[in-house]
Amino acid sequence: MVGVPLPPELWWGYWAVHIDDIRFSPDPNPLYQRLSSLVGDKDHWVMTSNVDGLFARNGIAPERVFTPQGDYGRYQCAAPCTPTTFDSRPLIARLLATYDPATGGVTGSLPSCPNCGGEVEINVRVGPEFVDDPYLPAGRHLQDWLGTAADTRLLILEFGAGFNTPGVIRWPGEHLTRQIPRARLVRVNTSHSETPADLAGRALSVPVGADHLLDALFGITGHPAMR
Repeated sequence: MVGVPLPPELWWGYWAVHIDDIRFSPDPNPLYQRLSSLVGDKDHWVMTSNVDGLFARNGIAPERVFTPQGDYGRYQCAAPCTPTTFDSRPLIARLLATYDPATGGVTGSLPSCPNCGGEVEINVRVGPEFVDDPYLPAGRHLQDWLGTAADTRLLILEFGAGFNTPGVIRWPGEHLTRQIPRARLVRVNTSHSETPADLAGRALSVPVGADHLLDALFGITGHPAMR
């Protein structure tokens, strides 16, 4: 079966509701807050394939979060005509003001590039048109930080990284564990928790969800920060 693309007004209606709920909701997320408490004041970095901003919105310093797959909080020219990306919050608010729950669509003028007037898309990695300029500085800072970890103990906590995009999180974590002598990998995954044979003794498979692991850790230690 060949899929039929949604009309633009329905497409943007979907994105407006989805992004408003996932990216701009003010409600705290208990799971991410527990993870932030677990990290506490320990030196840390987060690299995530998620584009929802939940780490930075629940206690992790934004300058310590690398999101190589993009961010629902930005949009870009579809061409793209410029490496500049744009804040999606005003765009989403404008779309929601014309959203019709009965049809799932929006009315009025559809989003366009502020630079060239062409079509736009959410700034997430889908194809070669993805603009990654906003995320490169964080990636460089993470690399610099990892450069200081060669002689220190490094714990890599990997949550839910399967084989949809293994080159983003899963394989880099394995590579770091191999390259840094005192690194240890903890792979938390309900369906793909297996670890490479060459990392035996340095990688731990935890075949449960992140929520179950954090519940267990908090219950065992009796102290959120595990100090």
